Amino acid sequence: ADGSLDAVVSSFLRKGFLTSWQIERLKKGDPSGFFYGGCKILFHLAEGTFARVYRGVKVETGKPVAVKVLRQRFASDPVSIDRFNKEAEAGMKLSHPNIVRILDYGEDDKKYYMIMEYVEGANLRDFLKIRGRLNEEHALPLMIGMAKGLKYSIDSGVTHRDIKGTNIL
Repeated sequence: ADGSLDAVVSSFLRKGFLTSWQIERLKKGDPSGFFYGGCKILFHLAEGTFARVYRGVKVETGKPVAVKVLRQRFASDPVSIDRFNKEAEAGMKLSHPNIVRILDYGEDDKKYYMIMEYVEGANLRDFLKIRGRLNEEHALPLMIGMAKGLKYSIDSGVTHRDIKGTNIL
C-alpha cells in the first residue's frame, strides 16, 4: 500500500509468493536454495550431519515433497557427493508402504539434492518425547511396519545405514 519494504513483504507473504523462511534467507543476503529439481522450498524441517531436509512442493502440481540437500561443506568432496548420489539411486529402486520413496535427485549449481515423498507427522524420537513410553499394544504395530520395510529393503539389496529414531516416521 505505501511501497515500504514491510508492506511488500507482507503482501508477498499474504499472496504466497514467499514464505517467512524465504524472507529470512533474503534478509541475510542469501537468495539461493529456493528451488531444486522443479520443487519450491517452503521451510526447513530437519537436519543431520550430512544433509538438511526441507518441506517443499512440486511447482507443476503443488504436491508436497521433502527435499534433502547435501550440506555445503560436503558439496566439494567427491566421496561425499558419490555417497549421497548412491543413497538416492538405491532409494529410488525401493517401493514399499513402510519406506519413504525417493522420487528424484540431482545437482543444481553445485548443490546436491534428492526429492522425496513427504510424510505427514513426527519422527519416532519426537513422538516418544511427547507420548513417553509405549506399551506393547501400541509399539508392536510400529515395530512390525519398520521390520517389513527393512526386510523389503534388504531383500532388494539395499541396506539402511542410519537407523535411528529421527529416521523413523
